[in-house]
Amino acid sequence: MTTAPPCLTDIFKRRPAAQAATGAKRTVNWSPLLTLCTGHYQAAHRESQQRDSSVELWQSYTQASMTQSASNGDKRLAHLRAALNHLDTKYNRSTHQRQFHDAFIASCIRNVSSACPW
Repeated sequence: MTTAPPCLTDIFKRRPAAQAATGAKRTVNWSPLLTLCTGHYQAAHRESQQRDSSVELWQSYTQASMTQSASNGDKRLAHLRAALNHLDTKYNRSTHQRQFHDAFIASCIRNVSSACPW
């Protein structure tokens, strides 16, 4: 759900105060407000379409794409690999241990990248 632009709440706060100061009720021209809101929601819609648009497979492996759209799963995987690298600073893992950890990550990757936190 998108939120209303901040200027919208400002307009709603100012309008009753201006009417109370003059003591008279006047007809409000809503067209500038509607134009502003339409522009805001159209921009939000364009942004969501760009974010959800499909990308060619080779483009998803570029550095710009990977840093731009890091999901929670990517972040969790990066933290997991950082923890294993930190482990390497204190203890030397053997080649077999490294292969085991990589295979274990590969087998659990759907849980790491799922939307539900552990």
